[in-house]
Amino acid sequence: MFDGTLVQSDFFPDIGQRQVFSGPIATLKLFEDNIFVREYLEEKGDGRVLVVDGGGSLRCAILGCNPVVQAQNNGWAGIVVNGCIRDVDEINGCDIGVRALASHPVRAMNKGGGERHVPVSIAGTRICDGEWLYADTDGILVSKTELSV
Repeated sequence: MFDGTLVQSDFFPDIGQRQVFSGPIATLKLFEDNIFVREYLEEKGDGRVLVVDGGGSLRCAILGCNPVVQAQNNGWAGIVVNGCIRDVDEINGCDIGVRALASHPVRAMNKGGGERHVPVSIAGTRICDGEWLYADTDGILVSKTELSV
């Protein structure tokens, strides 16, 4: 029995070569800052999905190509950003799944603020560290437990 929620797919278009990805969730909450995003993606991903609550800001990009390449190389399954990204053409060449609200040419400031492993809210859905995320072309599903697919 499914015990999760669905995040509306219209908000998060497919970016990157993987349209389908899944894994345990690692959460990050910040606003118009990308230091923690870069630091997190330097860690081994072990098939996890990084869910970044950027407050829905459309004023700058909190993720660019270099951290996405790092994530790909470190074994992350995907990244979901409640905010903007940049370098979309380059990210589309990476073997990783990325979802974001929009693209923006201006990079975020490096202020060093943010929180790791905290519950985040994206598109009205509460997402907690350790839950499971499943993304495909129909949308994003979040489950409290791993689903057999």
